[in-house]
Amino acid sequence: MEKLPFMKLMFTAVWIILLTVSIFLFGKRRIGKGSGDSRSISPMKALLESMALSSAAALTANAILGAANEKGLYTPQTGAAAQFPMRDMLIFAGLTIVSCLVFAALIHVLFFRENRIKRWMRSANERQKTISFGKAESQAIKGIAILIMVFHHLFLAGRADGYPISYFPFAERQINSFAAFCKICVSLYAIVSGYGLFISYRNQTIPDTQWVGRRYFKTISKIWCPLVLAYLVCQLINGRFVTIYYKGDIWTCILSVLLDFLGLAHLFGTPSFLGVLWYMSAAIVFILITPLVCRKQGEHLVLWLIGSIVFVRLISGGHSSDFFKEYLSGSTPYPYLAAFLIGAILARRELLLRMINAPGRPLRLVIECILLAIAYFLYKHAPSNAYWELKWALIPALVVLFCIEFVIRIPGLKQVLLFLGHHSLNIYVVHNVLRSYLKGFIYGNKHFAVSFLLLVGISLICSILIEALKKLLRYDENMDRLPNRIKKFLAERAAPPA
Repeated sequence: MEKLPFMKLMFTAVWIILLTVSIFLFGKRRIGKGSGDSRSISPMKALLESMALSSAAALTANAILGAANEKGLYTPQTGAAAQFPMRDMLIFAGLTIVSCLVFAALIHVLFFRENRIKRWMRSANERQKTISFGKAESQAIKGIAILIMVFHHLFLAGRADGYPISYFPFAERQINSFAAFCKICVSLYAIVSGYGLFISYRNQTIPDTQWVGRRYFKTISKIWCPLVLAYLVCQLINGRFVTIYYKGDIWTCILSVLLDFLGLAHLFGTPSFLGVLWYMSAAIVFILITPLVCRKQGEHLVLWLIGSIVFVRLISGGHSSDFFKEYLSGSTPYPYLAAFLIGAILARRELLLRMINAPGRPLRLVIECILLAIAYFLYKHAPSNAYWELKWALIPALVVLFCIEFVIRIPGLKQVLLFLGHHSLNIYVVHNVLRSYLKGFIYGNKHFAVSFLLLVGISLICSILIEALKKLLRYDENMDRLPNRIKKFLAERAAPPA
């Protein structure tokens, strides 16, 4: 493939930016200084917002052309025509203008028709038809995320090699491609975490350090029971526990076990018993940064989002640098910070509720299906090191929106997803262990759908048994009381003798 002349095409973006600025400065949005009109804005703010909108549109057009070039659907001009690629510039300009108009229309609907949307939402509440986004919906999204996580781990390219699996009515490469797309399961968790942590922090009445400690303990203690059972089972089968942790020094072994048990192994680079436990490090990072990014009711969340993207690009030294590759590794917390911050922004501005409760639901279904098809195409063909924000933040946000608005409202399906969401953490811990030790049984069935249902079913049965054991041991009650007991013990030890 010929390399796209993006440097030349970017000249086209300059006049598009100026055009957008003109539209904003002299269009419907009034620019004033304290005129009392809610639509009045300062010229500088209009300029900055116009630049941001134009840049987003240009990047979108750039991504579409890059993906089309990779697929072979578009070939840039070569030879003498490449010196002034008028056709390429016109195509890029057209795509950018269309993207700009779409983004501008979306911003207009979300922000400048706020009162109309609020009135519609109040009316919908009275009719008891408003779609909400609370704990139940978050749990349902977790149910979807755990399903696509299992699919992702089962059918990535090469995972089922050597087993006689039928992929009818699909081709194997199509299933492998969809399994790669299912990597967004991590981003779904990150968005839901950002949404929930922002609301929790906004409503908290205790000091930040105490809030962080409680959230951390509540999160990490949930994996201890299934993790300990995995330790015991794997050690009995093939001595995996000793193989992973013991490297010749008992104190290093103890430290490795402790860090892994506390969800810190991937942050410190020590051995981890299960590869999937790297996400616990991400969850801990999200908890630690919440008080920082959500201060003052999250007024600067958008700046944090921009900073999380721009700062890394500035210090990375380019898409091919080792630092950038390390940052964008799919098994590190950092590329998912943007998804986490998007979740917090959706919670702060109630954007999710505004979008899913806006009028015209049938039309939105068609539009979102089209957008999902485009998103899937871009995810497949846009390189991760150049468009990671698109692949691991914006596309998952679109998937979350679609699932909340249409998928989990299907009668009966929401209850199934809620049940899976309740067991998602246990399934997250045990499914890879089962896939490793029951590989022949899982993949030995003749159809990929049977393999998928088998792994989900066995993992779910294990999770139900784990929950029964926890209930028998009163595990959750004891974990809830443990922080207060530790606090009381430390206070008694610190108290001077009578």
